[in-house]
Amino acid sequence: MPRLLALLFTLAVLTGCATEPSQGAPRVPIITDQSAPVTVADPASIDIPAIGAKSTLIPLGLRADGTMEVPDVKQPLQAGWYQLGVKPGNVGPAVVAAHRDGNGQRGLFYRLSELDIGDPVRVTLQDGRTLTFRVYREQEVPKDSFPTQSVYQDTERAEIRLISCSGPFIGGSVGYSNNSITYAVLVEGN
Repeated sequence: MPRLLALLFTLAVLTGCATEPSQGAPRVPIITDQSAPVTVADPASIDIPAIGAKSTLIPLGLRADGTMEVPDVKQPLQAGWYQLGVKPGNVGPAVVAAHRDGNGQRGLFYRLSELDIGDPVRVTLQDGRTLTFRVYREQEVPKDSFPTQSVYQDTERAEIRLISCSGPFIGGSVGYSNNSITYAVLVEGN
């Protein structure tokens, strides 16, 4: 049940669409007891053809306050993966975060909510292999109602979660009011 720790994630922790850490955000767990051996290399890049999103993937860790790092908002076309959680391609829900916008331009996940069921999400690993995931669910949720259990609960297969801000812009440490979450399952490459 080591991945149950991931249930402590919250929407504000993951998206970080504001430039400052969220006040009162729960600490992000580090998953240290992995019951299954690591079977894939670190991810190198992500490509989502249906929305024209393509980026290298930088590793994200924890900020000093215990919340998850996010890519620099001044580089809104950069995506990152939470390296202290599940790697893309391993059993469980891997997390990839990117901004909707920033620095006066559209971000990598600006069109995330436009993905359709069945659209491919490709993650290329550092060893050159490409994993293809297929979208099976999308949702937009208020930041204060983040569906932690459905996003981070253990899975029996390799999955990926794509998370970004959405909804009206509030500003301050909140940024946008909502988050867009896309769920996809590995269909080939592992």
